[in-house]
Amino acid sequence: MERKVSRKNQTQVTLPAADLCACYRTDPRHTIDETSEPWLRAFQVASGKRFWRLFGRVRLEDRLQRGDGMHKAPRQLGPPKQANALMKNHRAMRKDFPVVCVGGSAGGLDAYIRLLKNLPADLGVAIVIVNHITRFPTQLHTILPKYTAMPVDLISDRLLIEPNRVFIIPENRDLHAEGGEFQLRPISKPRGWPDVITVFLHSLIAHWDGKLIAVIVSGYDGDGADALCGIQQVGGITIAQKLDTAKQPDMPESAIATGCIDWVLSPEDIAQTIRRIARQEVQTGVT
Repeated sequence: MERKVSRKNQTQVTLPAADLCACYRTDPRHTIDETSEPWLRAFQVASGKRFWRLFGRVRLEDRLQRGDGMHKAPRQLGPPKQANALMKNHRAMRKDFPVVCVGGSAGGLDAYIRLLKNLPADLGVAIVIVNHITRFPTQLHTILPKYTAMPVDLISDRLLIEPNRVFIIPENRDLHAEGGEFQLRPISKPRGWPDVITVFLHSLIAHWDGKLIAVIVSGYDGDGADALCGIQQVGGITIAQKLDTAKQPDMPESAIATGCIDWVLSPEDIAQTIRRIARQEVQTGVT
């Protein structure tokens, strides 16, 4: 008994069926590839699934996809680690989206909640809450997720700065932004009123390419005030919480006293202003 195998634009080949059976019985896991006999490759191409049904096997392509006993593994598009590294480098290179630094202290939790409740999750900005706390571990990263759809992260060293996320400074650390990442350093002023807000704003002025928005809310002392004029000089926006809406007005009052504040607003109105600025930045980027 002989079978004729043909394919369009290919030469017809006459194959002995007995030889096919003998070949397959000799090695039931035989892989048809460029090293196979020409007649066997021609038969597989022409007959396809019928060949494997004849011997109770699925077609070669299905077995390759499953990888069950075949000698050749499916071709991979590339090493996953390399792809992840490239994506990470691309993300790290992005320093063009707006960063909003919200600085506060005593009474700041109320302002943070009222602000975040009025910001959408796809705003396209990074929200960095710099709460100058030194004595106790911060709990903001466990409290604030209840009031925002954005992910809330406690900042760790070399964490990437990404849009549509809320970042919380840890206690007893100065915060810097360099190379698209957060960098944590020992606090430079361990005694007296800390100046972590001022330190972070100065770092943004020096190293961030995107729009800067500095927001000073409820708190004691005047942390952040010394950097506000610098924010304006690089084209940034400065906002202070309206004094009668702040539980402790010292910090916003000190900010206003610098003469470098663009708006004095309630937390809800601060959120509306951030949304408007973010939309303008998106439109500017598109055009």
